[in-house]
Amino acid sequence: MESIGSILVALDRGATSLQALSKAVMIARRFDARLHLYLCDAERAYVLRHQYDTPAAHAVLKSAVGEAHEFLQNLWGSLAVDDLRADFDAASESPLCEAIVRKVRHSGADLVIRAIGADGTSPGSIMSATDLELVRTCPVPLLLTRIRPWSPTPRFAVAIDLSDEERPRLTSMCCTAPERSPTHRPRNSARLRRSERGRCKRGRGRFTSSPGSLPRRCPSSLRVRSTI
Repeated sequence: MESIGSILVALDRGATSLQALSKAVMIARRFDARLHLYLCDAERAYVLRHQYDTPAAHAVLKSAVGEAHEFLQNLWGSLAVDDLRADFDAASESPLCEAIVRKVRHSGADLVIRAIGADGTSPGSIMSATDLELVRTCPVPLLLTRIRPWSPTPRFAVAIDLSDEERPRLTSMCCTAPERSPTHRPRNSARLRRSERGRCKRGRGRFTSSPGSLPRRCPSSLRVRSTI
């Protein structure tokens, strides 16, 4: 990846959002890139899609997406950035990882930035099930960052997948990683990958469902977009 034309920032409503967005702004200024701010309320989507009262569930989803879109606008306004292009997209879809990947493909982003543990399923310094699944499935480079500010000269740990089982991709993560040869593969790497995927599926209920398997009586997904 020689240049970055657009950056997708996967946000949530927590304290991690402002730091993640601030770092995305720094990178966007360096490459003169466009920012896509994305917030997906996967938890509420999963719960409401299994409700029998379809009109009520649809109304709640619509309200939640509107609030999420307003949150993105207010968050962007708090940074007082006037030299970058940005658009906002709020949605209510589940599972969260699949929703983010769909947004990546739809937006054509060259880089995804997300705070570690942003979905609230694990402490801020520990990768959540969604983080682990994104590392495996994200079609573009992924930068995972902790909530603490960067130093004047930030350092990045870069993980490169060179295995035959996964399509090679570059994953940039702001987290500590052991030093090893790029060609080194643990003896039980295949077993570890299967175990990791199993934990992702068992860790949260939303990883075991798919939009095609949802009852027809429940609303599908809702989305609100805007551009500045």
